Amino acid sequence: MFTITISGPVVVTDDATEEPITDAKRLGTFDGLHSGKETCAKYHHGDIADLELKGGRVTLVFDAAAKKLRVVSEFISARKLAKDELHGLIEDTQGQWSDGIGEGCFDTVMDKRKVFIDLSPDSGGKVKATQVDDGKPAPKKSAAKASVAELVKAAIAGDLDKVKGLVATKAKLDGRGQYGYTPLIAAIVSDKLDVALYLIAQGANVNLADKEKSDPLKYAAIRSGWVMSHQNVKLAEALLDKGAAVDSRDADGFTPLLWAANRAAVKLVSLLLARGADVNAKTTQKYNSGRNALMLSKNVETVRLLLAAGADPKAVEESGMRTWEFHTGAAAKLLKERAGEK
Repeated sequence: MFTITISGPVVVTDDATEEPITDAKRLGTFDGLHSGKETCAKYHHGDIADLELKGGRVTLVFDAAAKKLRVVSEFISARKLAKDELHGLIEDTQGQWSDGIGEGCFDTVMDKRKVFIDLSPDSGGKVKATQVDDGKPAPKKSAAKASVAELVKAAIAGDLDKVKGLVATKAKLDGRGQYGYTPLIAAIVSDKLDVALYLIAQGANVNLADKEKSDPLKYAAIRSGWVMSHQNVKLAEALLDKGAAVDSRDADGFTPLLWAANRAAVKLVSLLLARGADVNAKTTQKYNSGRNALMLSKNVETVRLLLAAGADPKAVEESGMRTWEFHTGAAAKLLKERAGEK
């Protein structure tokens, strides 16, 4: 096993003076602060995800000899990375420091101490990377896990022949691979309709959500915006026919209907309503709490469908905004009329 350490400069600026802090004693108080359970590896994608690295917590480390603060992310790898792989990991990690999990993980500290922490700025030193063999043997991957990983990759690629071959060799239909996706979710988020329909027909669990609590029907509703030719109606029908929960909620408190309305997917909204979706369901997300499908709708056709199904035009969002205030033009006029407002 190899420990891969990516280290970069940190500049801490005092809010009051707007000058970088250089006092070693003060900088030392930031030593050991980290991103908690959030790790860079959790958000790896593409070629970097294929490396199957572990770890990558964002940690602040005070270098006493240099009297400087650095940001460090440490990964565990089953093998030594090639030069191009290591370069890709460095770039990805820098992105996580500045625009990923590192962007907000120190907000509370910055507010409390009245400073701004800039991870890996353009000035302050170079990003360094080391790979150290810790002498421990790499754990053997079971055949079952390997086949699931291959099945998920094949689903993402839309390689139906390979998917069929792997299923024929008893690869787990409901295992998890890249990004924590099941093969079915992997096919849906990649817009591989033929693969998704095949997996459903083979008995894939249509209600099994990913690690972010998003299930296949939620992804079908979200992807409708990218597949406007059929709005994922055929996929949604297949999922519902196999028992998909029509009013399931994701981690943000959205139901598939709320997402479909938000995507202006008229045909999909019509299907979900016909299958018993709660037309007056409201979001429970912290910053969008109390919004219904009428409020989230993006076109007047969807508004008409929802009203015909019994949506409440008088509903008020938690912040006090009324339904028609989310719209302009014909949709706003129609909603005001139905609510009895002038």
